[in-house]
Amino acid sequence: MIKNEQQYRVTKTQIERLEAERSAIEKVKGTLDPLMYKLQIDSHDSLIGDMHGEMEEYVKLKSGERTRLECRSLVELPQALICARIARGLTHKALGELLGLKEQQIQQYEATEYEAASFTRIVEVATVLCVDVSAVVTLGKMRQIPTTEELDELTTQHV
Repeated sequence: MIKNEQQYRVTKTQIERLEAERSAIEKVKGTLDPLMYKLQIDSHDSLIGDMHGEMEEYVKLKSGERTRLECRSLVELPQALICARIARGLTHKALGELLGLKEQQIQQYEATEYEAASFTRIVEVATVLCVDVSAVVTLGKMRQIPTTEELDELTTQHV
C-alpha cells in the first residue's frame, strides 16, 4: 500500500526499472531456457501489475474518487484509517497536528498499522478523519479458548 507521495514516486521509479529489466530479458529471449524466460517475464509482469494497482488506488484515494472503504474484519481497520487520511488530503504532519502528535508518531503508527496504538487513539484518529464505522459482529463457534499463538496466527491470516 502506498501511503504518501514519496512512496508513490519510489514505486513509479521501481516500475520503470522493472520495465527496463523486462525489455532486457526480451532481447535475450533466444539465449534463455524457455521455462526460465517465461518465469522471469511472468515475475516482472506480476510485480509491475501489483505496483500499478497500488499506484491507481493511491491516485483514486487522493482524488476523492473513493469515499467508501470496506473492512471485512477489525484487523483491516488500520488500513482503512490510512486510506482515509490519504483521501482527506492530509499529510502525516497535518494529521499529527490535528491530534496533537508529532509527524513521526503518525508515521510510526502507519508503518506498524497502528499496532501500538491504544483503542482510544484509534477512535481519536477515526473521529478526526470523520470516519463512520459500522459493523456486524458474528460469533463463530468456539471449540476452546484460543491460545496466544493461535490468536497471533488468526490475526496474521487476516492481514
